[in-house]
Amino acid sequence: MIRIPSSCSPCILYNILPCSNITLFYIYLTGIVPCGSGNGLAKSISHMSQEPHDQNPVLVSTLNIVQGVSTPMDLIRAQTKSQVVFSFLSIGWGLLADIDIESERIRAVGSQRFAIWSMARLIGLRTYQGTLSFLRVPEHKLSEHRKRSVVHSMSSQSLNFLSPLPSSKSFHSDSIDLETETPRTDCTISRHDSFHSVASVKSSFHSTGAGSSYQSLHEVGPVTMYGPTSVLPPLHQSLPSTWEVVEGEFIMVHAAYQSHLAGDCYFSPRSELYDGIMWLFYIKAGISRNNLFHFLLGLASGSHVKVPGVEMVPVQGFRLVPHSTGSYIVVDGEVVEYGPIQAEIFPGFMNVFATGDTKS
Repeated sequence: MIRIPSSCSPCILYNILPCSNITLFYIYLTGIVPCGSGNGLAKSISHMSQEPHDQNPVLVSTLNIVQGVSTPMDLIRAQTKSQVVFSFLSIGWGLLADIDIESERIRAVGSQRFAIWSMARLIGLRTYQGTLSFLRVPEHKLSEHRKRSVVHSMSSQSLNFLSPLPSSKSFHSDSIDLETETPRTDCTISRHDSFHSVASVKSSFHSTGAGSSYQSLHEVGPVTMYGPTSVLPPLHQSLPSTWEVVEGEFIMVHAAYQSHLAGDCYFSPRSELYDGIMWLFYIKAGISRNNLFHFLLGLASGSHVKVPGVEMVPVQGFRLVPHSTGSYIVVDGEVVEYGPIQAEIFPGFMNVFATGDTKS
């Protein structure tokens, strides 16, 4: 069991991912105990389990672990020109990313900084040129997703570390060896109250540089691809004709794979821990400020998905190519290299303690 406090969540996946045997991911069970101010993953687990979270999130999350019931959880691998990033919450560009990062300037006002900066960005609305490509989830898979419920495994079975490892149903049957790297022993504390970061600090990710979240491509050479074999073409290559393409001016693009980006942000109501689906939200230029205002208001209840001008697409993978500057690309609430980024989802890549049944 891994407890993720707000100051050390960056170290967890960083130290697991560069292991020589990826099957370790199917052994480890991760217990999420909220210690920050965002806690999107802890809230998503409680929401899936239909348990009260807001009154005493630490107690509810601890009971999830004590009961010893686990469920698989999807993980996303994103690639920039010089980084490989693993994500468990969201990837964003535009409005919400701007609010999250730029409101750092008024951190002294506390969590209200997000509401204040939302109004500032609504008044001084920005648009960004870009190209968004995505592979839509087929309708038959969506139908299966609606009917399927996640089968939880009991701790007595999941914690049997001495038994042979089962073959992964999500990936290739052969074992995948990862390149090793000098373990990271320090844990750099970053932002403490990201508006959509699971532990309200730097995301749990692994990049190609040891001891650093970013290194220039000229410094490290070709990007090292950790994890399962990618089904996406390299960033410099064209995408298959089966992908849909949206071009033009965007207000925001945000991909989410958990229901909540924070305890009070019900961003992706149809997301589940283990469904193999990324929900891609995007808003094009031209939406009225009134609708955009209702979008921001609806983030707490999930009603934002019904606002005209807000597109919500279930995807298996996507590529975003910004053509203008002025915004940020954030992964789990932390800034990564600005430029082209593509992501793919790996169903059931890791396991977390969670009780109850998912919504059908």
